[in-house]
Amino acid sequence: MSKLKKQGFNDIEIYHSNGLLGFEHEGFFIIEPRMSTCGRFEVDPYEEYGLNDKQVAMIENFNKIHDLS
Repeated sequence: MSKLKKQGFNDIEIYHSNGLLGFEHEGFFIIEPRMSTCGRFEVDPYEEYGLNDKQVAMIENFNKIHDLS
């Protein structure tokens, strides 16, 4: 797993793991920043996780392109 620390308004580390980008939040590896940790509810990634616009776009765009399902 490689860490890609992104500069911005926070110090959340974005990880590249198993072909997808994400970050850790309360012990969960989040790859869909607009979903809750349980994956059942939509959340605001800025309020829920403290991400900035650049981080949300980077995770969503990368994972959409590299989705192997």
